[in-house]
Amino acid sequence: MKKLFIGCGIVVLLIVAVLGYITYQVYPQVKEWQSQWETAFTQLQALEREHPFDAQAQLAAPLDARRFEASLALRADLADRLTRVGETFKTVVGKDSEGESLGVVDLLREMFRTATPLLPDFQARLAEQQMSWPEFAFYTRLLWACLYRVDAGVGPPELASLRGAYEKLNQNYETLRADNNGGKDLPPLEDVIGKFPPSLLNEASALLARELPLVEKGLQVTAVDHFYMQPIARLEDLQGLQAAQEDIARQHMKSLADEGDAVAAPAGAPVPLGKVPADELDTDPTPAAPGTPGDK
Repeated sequence: MKKLFIGCGIVVLLIVAVLGYITYQVYPQVKEWQSQWETAFTQLQALEREHPFDAQAQLAAPLDARRFEASLALRADLADRLTRVGETFKTVVGKDSEGESLGVVDLLREMFRTATPLLPDFQARLAEQQMSWPEFAFYTRLLWACLYRVDAGVGPPELASLRGAYEKLNQNYETLRADNNGGKDLPPLEDVIGKFPPSLLNEASALLARELPLVEKGLQVTAVDHFYMQPIARLEDLQGLQAAQEDIARQHMKSLADEGDAVAAPAGAPVPLGKVPADELDTDPTPAAPGTPGDK
């Protein structure tokens, strides 16, 4: 028994030594990530003060087409960035299959090196548009409320190619919820999106139909959209965002092979687009209330 305890003690010491070595090797990358993300978060808060956004007023007013289109362009830009991140991770992981193992330390270094600029880039792109995160969140929620209606068979027929996008996002989000305390830590997607007046949804859907290539480009990567819709209010929440970003990278690597495929249609036989007038749906313009996305 004594020999067993001695053996276990040696194993524990070896594990501690290995973990200490790994931590020491990646510490500079961790510190750089922490520093840049803290700075970016502070700048995001400053953007919110410099460019305040009143979602309640927007719900009661006609669509600001210029700002909505700016948010779509920003989404397309961010999607390009995240696509490159996913390809970088795929290249790094692919080296193992080619017999060129990087080792744990190098993989961790590459992970932090690639993830470090993500939040600063997001902040910089918002600043270029003079747009706060809450404003970007509002227009992202509006986009997905429109896409929910597309899956339900409501909206301009030009949006038919986007059918299934909402269902795909919801499936990925439900998987993420299940992995986070059985869904207790994250609200359902329909609660995140909230509700919008039918008139605003009709205006937004018409703009999406006119800017379809831009919309499709922004939908290349959607695993991060639930963060776009939920601005972080506390610095501590960045820790959760980091963990989720790792999950996003894994999901994106898995889906890279399918990027060229058309979005699959949802189960069932939805009503053809354009056949159901929006004013025939049950409506509730109460903003940000839990319930079904859009006006349903």
